[in-house]
Amino acid sequence: MPAHKFTLGELHQRFNSMASVAGARAAIGIRDPEVAAYARAIEYGSLTGQRPWPSPGPRTTLAIDPETGAHVVVSAQAPQGFVRIQAPAFASVVANELKVPADWLNAGATQSHIADALQRAAQNVLQRLQEAVPRSSGRLAQSLQVLDH
Repeated sequence: MPAHKFTLGELHQRFNSMASVAGARAAIGIRDPEVAAYARAIEYGSLTGQRPWPSPGPRTTLAIDPETGAHVVVSAQAPQGFVRIQAPAFASVVANELKVPADWLNAGATQSHIADALQRAAQNVLQRLQEAVPRSSGRLAQSLQVLDH
């Protein structure tokens, strides 16, 4: 990237133009609504006596939700949730994508860089999630997708 020299006035204009940079976002969702109920239960547990796991079974176990103190039935394969345990790694993926060199004083280039970095990070995280979800039928891994915004 070529070095830029700015007068104070030009630098002021560049900084003012940066105020136009809008937030970019990326999200991962689930296509299959039936599978979404199980994904939520895998991540946060199912209240004892309620669907989808009313009581512990061969692939589930009883636990206490640390946020609410409620007794919940959780997946024995991912008792702390398959997303929450990887959150620090996901943040690292985003940070690595954002640190790619960019023209940070050009509002348009910055906007594009952030949006592209988030999409690359989302694809990377999607692959990691698909590999990390508990395996039974495979429907959950197949249903995960990067959502369009």
